[in-house]
Amino acid sequence: MSGSSGVAAPPRPAPPPAQRMPSPFSLPLHALRLAGKCALPLIMWFSVGEAARFGLLYLGTEISHGDYRQARLVATIAVMTLVVMLAMAITTGMLHSLRGALWETAARGARASGTGSPSTGSRPPSPRST
Repeated sequence: MSGSSGVAAPPRPAPPPAQRMPSPFSLPLHALRLAGKCALPLIMWFSVGEAARFGLLYLGTEISHGDYRQARLVATIAVMTLVVMLAMAITTGMLHSLRGALWETAARGARASGTGSPSTGSRPPSPRST
């Protein structure tokens, strides 16, 4: 006996054919399409983030001078921590605003819902068109 129980496992279904990869030469055009489609949200996220960053850095420089040295050090470190947290929130917001315009996100959504066939090589429908 070969050590097996004699029961054969059912065959696994074959994976779907791979989607045709876009050309590396089309990446700049894809980036321009994303920039054009999401320009206003990206500009708003960046502008608000820079204004808030300026305000926090100004606050950090102002509270670092004066009496109560230990309290000022704690407050300055807390403000610098807020600057880092603000940068992460702004980056997350900018990525979130790009999410709807990405072909990859639309293809994943179409694959999960069972509508459309992203394996045909054609672009999936935009999620904003529905």
